[in-house]
Amino acid sequence: MRVAVNYICEKTQLKKELESSKKNFYKSINNFLDCFDICKNVRDDSGKIIDFDIDSMNRVACYQKQLEQQRLVMEISQHVRESLNLPEILQTTVEEVRHLLQTD
Repeated sequence: MRVAVNYICEKTQLKKELESSKKNFYKSINNFLDCFDICKNVRDDSGKIIDFDIDSMNRVACYQKQLEQQRLVMEISQHVRESLNLPEILQTTVEEVRHLLQTD
């Protein structure tokens, strides 16, 4: 009986610690500068993974990344519009995409 009571007490304490740790984790990810999602899988009755749900995400960083991507696309579009002939348009597009991807 004493072992069962100790087991229940320990399990309850571990659950509280896990919940506290989980709350601290989710608070900390909201301060990250990188955009990311934490997903959990959705399974059918047979246990096969059929989908994923977003459990948590750093929404501010994801929104900032989306804004930056939109700004870059608008900048590329503006540079392309400034060109008047097809070879220049294609060259400008290649240069801008390379710059965007940070490649040679």
